[in-house]
Order: sequence, then structure tokens, then C-alpha cells
Amino acid sequence: MKKWLLLGGLLCLFGGLASASIIPTFTNETGGGSLFTYNYDVTLDSLQNLVTGNQLCFSDVSGLTGTPTAPSGWTAANNTSSACPINSGTGVSGTPTNTAPSVLYTYTGTTTVAGPSDLGTFSLQSSTGSEGLVAYGAVAQKISNSLPTANQGDVDGPSAVPEPEWSALFGLGLVALAGLRRKYAR
Repeated sequence: MKKWLLLGGLLCLFGGLASASIIPTFTNETGGGSLFTYNYDVTLDSLQNLVTGNQLCFSDVSGLTGTPTAPSGWTAANNTSSACPINSGTGVSGTPTNTAPSVLYTYTGTTTVAGPSDLGTFSLQSSTGSEGLVAYGAVAQKISNSLPTANQGDVDGPSAVPEPEWSALFGLGLVALAGLRRKYAR
């Protein structure tokens, strides 16, 4: 038991050293029928700068359609046949591992934006009104050494397979049951 606590502590300690660059947060879904708009509030981490050419991409977007939107200084484009081509040539991969349709946002502004910063609202459109997880990847630039840095993760979005809300609770219940069983087995 002690080794598991030690391992958990080390993961928490070193997990805090990870770097994030551009972070999207799902805010809401609007629309109905055959066209739904998914909106995201996007922020820049405090240790990053945003420079011309930096990118944010959503991948595995079910039912991708319509026109994505982004704040001034950004371009947005749908790609219905491949995943995110994040900053090819930088030597940093922020590309989500999915290969389904994607939306790529590229910063075209000429002003360097220092983090932390709210980058604004980004949206994408889908024919799917079912929420689940979509992958995202992003590339910004470290303030400390001006090198590109990437991050990736999952965020709520249009998905053909809705995220099961109950699975986490079920998993926690199984862990608790196993702990009780072990306690009373002695």
C-alpha cells in the first residue's frame, strides 16, 4: 500500500511540471435540427506566447459541417478527410492521434500575445447534436526560451458516441468495493 501512495505522490509532483499551451474549454452547444454550433473559450497558458503560425486543432469531430469561426487574427478551416496537421516543420507534435475530420485554427496576427491570456471564442459546426469527447492539439511558444511547445487532450464536442457519465462512478464504486473486500478478508 505504501508503494502505491509513494507512486501516486510522485505522479502528482511530476504531473505539475507538464506544460500546456493553448487550452480550449467547452462553453455551450447551440442550434438544432441538422446544424449544431459548439463554442469554446480558449486561453493561453501563463508560460506561453502566441506568435504568428501557432495553431489549435480539433480532431475526431463527428458530423463536421458548416463554417468554423475564430476571433480576429485567426483563420479557421474544416478538413473532412484527415487529422490535424499541427505546425509541420517545428519539430513539435501537438497532433491528436485521431484521423477523423478536423478543424484547424491558425494564428495569423502579427502581434505576439503573452500569456496568460483569453484568446476568445472559437466555434465549429456539426450535424451531430450528441455530445462526447473530441481530441484537440495546440502549439504555442515558450516564453522562457522561444521554443515551440505542444499540448493535446480531449474536450466535449460533437461525437457519434456520447461520453458515458456513469462509467467514472461505476469505476470508483468498484475500487471502493475491492478495498472493503480486502479489509474484511483479513
